[in-house]
Amino acid sequence: LDDNFVIGARVFLSSFIRHNPWFSEDFVVIDCGLSQESKDLILAAYKKTIFIQVRKQDYKGVKFERTQPRLRNTYYTLDVFDLPYDRVVFMDMDMLVMGDVSELFNFSGMIAGCKAYDRNRDKFLNTINTGVFVFNTSARKYASRARLIQIASPGHSMPDQFVINAAYREKMEFLNKSYNMEKRMLHTKAHRALLEKVKVWHFVASKPWQVDKAGIEGTYREIEKLWGQEYENLNT
Repeated sequence: LDDNFVIGARVFLSSFIRHNPWFSEDFVVIDCGLSQESKDLILAAYKKTIFIQVRKQDYKGVKFERTQPRLRNTYYTLDVFDLPYDRVVFMDMDMLVMGDVSELFNFSGMIAGCKAYDRNRDKFLNTINTGVFVFNTSARKYASRARLIQIASPGHSMPDQFVINAAYREKMEFLNKSYNMEKRMLHTKAHRALLEKVKVWHFVASKPWQVDKAGIEGTYREIEKLWGQEYENLNT
């Protein structure tokens, strides 16, 4: 998380806590250069927030230049595989939580995520979208953070997504898609029934707080309004 995404983190936390009042665990932020002002805003939203600095020196061998600048920070998602918890639930900060997600916190397998969605073919892939995934201690034993960074070293267009899918291909379990519905699914024809069961909207590509969206990116206003309503609640 950096300062450009703090607005997303605040909306995420607001929606997450409202729909999951049972939650009282640590909320860990991988800090990619947050200002103190940004940290204070996040702490105001949830006091049990822990900020962990990215160990960028460990990524010196990674060819970042092969990745779009806006996606380069996603390499640092791999730092979560070094967190000292028996179970970790990872969620991107460009998400709006719409329901109870406690099932994620009860996962007992090695690692799981929701199948990625291919908009052009209106179908699911046999890989996960890493906006949401959950893993237990056994995942760290199977593939260490150092091993994941090694897989990342050639550089990739979708860094964390490529690496995690590659490392855990034989072990990955699939969660119900409702926990990570890419905004692109708003236009699905084959999976319309899923739109009635959304627990987490994922604003891939352009974000609700960004303006001047062109082409297909301007066609998701229906769900961006939901995000906007949550944002307005922050100031009321």
